Amino acid sequence: MTNIGNSVYCRNVIYDSATGASKKATHIARRLIEGVFTHESLIKCTLTGQAPRGKDTKSDFAIRPLNKRGKDVILDFAIRYAATKNWPKQDSTVIF
Repeated sequence: MTNIGNSVYCRNVIYDSATGASKKATHIARRLIEGVFTHESLIKCTLTGQAPRGKDTKSDFAIRPLNKRGKDVILDFAIRYAATKNWPKQDSTVIF
């Protein structure tokens, strides 16, 4: 497990894949989500906590947002990593 900041850890395989194959902050952030959050939380939660609005999308359980600290650390790490690699600067609202 790799600490990406503020005691938030990412699985090494996902971290290595994200840092090796990404060319933008959005790419690395979206890849890191899978390494920071569990499979169960990715299935049961949404990024914002709002229910899906698609047709025939009724859920039997309450929709919760992903952990705010985890999201913030991923966002912060992606922005810092992009800056060290001299990638195009992206606004934090665009990354997720």
